[in-house]
Amino acid sequence: MLGKVPASRLRLIDGIVRATRKLTPRALGRYAEAFIRQYYRGVADEDLVARGPEHLAAVALAHLEAGLTRRQGRAWVRAFNPEPARDGFASSHTIVMLVSDDMPFLVDSMGIVLNQSGLAMHAIVHPVLPVRRDGRGRLLEIAPEASERTRLESWQMIEIDRETDPAKLAALEDRIRAMLDDVRVAVEDWQEMRRRTRELAASL
Repeated sequence: MLGKVPASRLRLIDGIVRATRKLTPRALGRYAEAFIRQYYRGVADEDLVARGPEHLAAVALAHLEAGLTRRQGRAWVRAFNPEPARDGFASSHTIVMLVSDDMPFLVDSMGIVLNQSGLAMHAIVHPVLPVRRDGRGRLLEIAPEASERTRLESWQMIEIDRETDPAKLAALEDRIRAMLDDVRVAVEDWQEMRRRTRELAASL
């Protein structure tokens, strides 16, 4: 193990980085390698092998490009069927991608939304990345570790059952955004709720 990541996975990620160098648009060049190395750290070796470095590089670059600008407190969500000409890769599954402020319960809450929608998950990538952005939300840095200068963001890419109805994809995006809003409210409010509960308990 190197940095808690198996050496076998690090070798696979090296292969994805090499593939990325052939695909990277100029606008993504300064971020791509650092992003790739963190993006796939938590993905099982067998999932990386099954999909191949070129495909994985294209998926990550599409996600990175989408997340280049995002204002704090606003989530970016997309549910789509990728097309090579438009997205740089193809898939037999529908793809859900999101970028949001990191909060507890996000992965579990996403699973609940998909389950309630009758959609099975076939693969998931969900790194939490320490990033720096400017006042307009433009990406400045993907840092190797969290610091006072960075904020943690949740980047999720999920392969789900294929859905071809545009209206159903739009409705799924709406449900995911509503879930993110609910999680944000709960996370921002729980400490005040606990304080008030303790006050009530003491008064009793």
